[in-house]
Amino acid sequence: MRTEPFITASALLLVAVFAASCSKSPSSPAESSPIVSSPDTNTTTRTTAPPNDIIPAGTINLIAVDLPQFLALYADIASAQLDTSQLGKLPPVIIRFKNANDVTRSEAVRLLDKVLYDQAGIIVTHPDAKHALFEYRSREK
Repeated sequence: MRTEPFITASALLLVAVFAASCSKSPSSPAESSPIVSSPDTNTTTRTTAPPNDIIPAGTINLIAVDLPQFLALYADIASAQLDTSQLGKLPPVIIRFKNANDVTRSEAVRLLDKVLYDQAGIIVTHPDAKHALFEYRSREK
C-alpha cells in the first residue's frame, strides 16, 4: 500500500485546527507562536510558553506525519527546546496518533512521548519544563 504525499497539507491543517481549538475566544483564534528551527544544532524551540490549555478529543489527529513534522508539532505543544542531537540523522518514521479524550497540554506531551517510544523507538526525557532530550531506546541502561 502506497501513501500519497499529502503530509504537508495535513500537517498545516492540523496546526491551524490545534491553534484555533486552544484559543480562549473561538470567534478570534490566537495566532500560534513561531517555531524556530536550527538544522546546525538539530534543535527546535518555541518562542513563548502557552498555558496548560485543554486540547479537545480528536484535535491531534496525525494520519501519516513524518518525524521532522511531528517534532515541530511536539515543540509547539510542549513549548520546549528539543535536543535531537543524540539521534543523528532523523530516521524515516511515519507517525500515526489521535487523542481520543480531552487532555491538558502536559497530558498531551506524555502521550506524544509514548507515541515516539512505541512508533519510533525514541525516549524523551525532560530535564526541566523548557527542554526535551531525545535518544534511541537502544541506549537505555
